[in-house]
Amino acid sequence: MRCIARAKRHIGSGGSGIPPSAYDIVPGGWILPAEYNSFRRAAEDKEAVFIIKPSASACGRGIR
Repeated sequence: MRCIARAKRHIGSGGSGIPPSAYDIVPGGWILPAEYNSFRRAAEDKEAVFIIKPSASACGRGIR
């Protein structure tokens, strides 16, 4: 999510020539606990489905 956010900021600054819509296919995501309030607002939607992934170096273990 950090890399995607950085790429979106770069595109938004107009420095790459890539249209901002190029990242529309990427689903939303949050880095917790820093973005907890934004996550809670999104979690209020009863139809929402989330994939929970642990921090780096987990090699796929702990994905729910």
